[in-house]
Amino acid sequence: MPLFFFLSGFLLKPKSVLETVRFGVSRLLVPYAIFYLITWVWWFFVGFMRHPEIYDHSNFFQEAFVRPFFGMLLGVGYHTDLSTMINIPLWFLVGVFETSIIFSILCSLKSGALAAASVLFLAVGQYFQSRTGADLLWSVDSSIMALPFYATGYYCSRAKSLHGVAKVFNARSGSLAFMAMLGFLLATVAVATTNGRVDINGVVYGNSPILFYAGGISGILAVICLATVLSRIVEPESIIQVSRGTIVILGLHAAVTGLFLSIMNAFSLHYNLVISATISCLVLMTCLPLIHFVEMKLPILNGRRTSSST
Repeated sequence: MPLFFFLSGFLLKPKSVLETVRFGVSRLLVPYAIFYLITWVWWFFVGFMRHPEIYDHSNFFQEAFVRPFFGMLLGVGYHTDLSTMINIPLWFLVGVFETSIIFSILCSLKSGALAAASVLFLAVGQYFQSRTGADLLWSVDSSIMALPFYATGYYCSRAKSLHGVAKVFNARSGSLAFMAMLGFLLATVAVATTNGRVDINGVVYGNSPILFYAGGISGILAVICLATVLSRIVEPESIIQVSRGTIVILGLHAAVTGLFLSIMNAFSLHYNLVISATISCLVLMTCLPLIHFVEMKLPILNGRRTSSST
């Protein structure tokens, strides 16, 4: 999640607040609503109807229709007393929509230093707010929690010195990027071991908010270095296609993952790191043709109005 917010900020093209809202509605909220409705059909037949021990069929209309509808409206990646979120990964689309609006408002202050200070102020304020146990609906608390990653991505995209570092990595052999990846990966593991469980969706900072953000940044750098290594091994077009289909992957990977987990259970396989990595690769491979289909025939699902062939 830190990486996704970082990349969203990195790719940001500054707009007015109103333009940011309009852009976010068409590129994020419209796919959010459509994918939610598509996966509701999957959830209704595969989840709700097959598991009366989990869902209360005595209140059929409320459990099958009302609670999922409120889950879509609230836009949080977990269940509440009033709602059932049937496609948890989709909360990110709501979260990044709100984060982009908050950051756009801060950028309208016209002072870069004041905007950066405001990001820090909001992040600190959100941490203390989370200690009260109050739950801010529609992922507002998660959006503010992720705001520093989004802002860091935006400022990094405009830092000329970082572009120079990237050129050094690209000019050298992949060994430099590989060694850097290992270093950042070890740092991330060390921070994660010390800080414990974290979760932007659930607004969980672990033992320390400082370690939370430090681990997020080191993890981002590890993945960036990994991408540099992979760009020398994997066909670049494949990586580009995955990046273009992020919304499709978010919308469908929960259902596809559930399918492969069912297959795993049918063969009585025990869940471990190897199985997890295998399923992740299979999910990605399954989503690739789906991404291509969406780009050609249903671009609205990817937040676009025209297909990539036009």
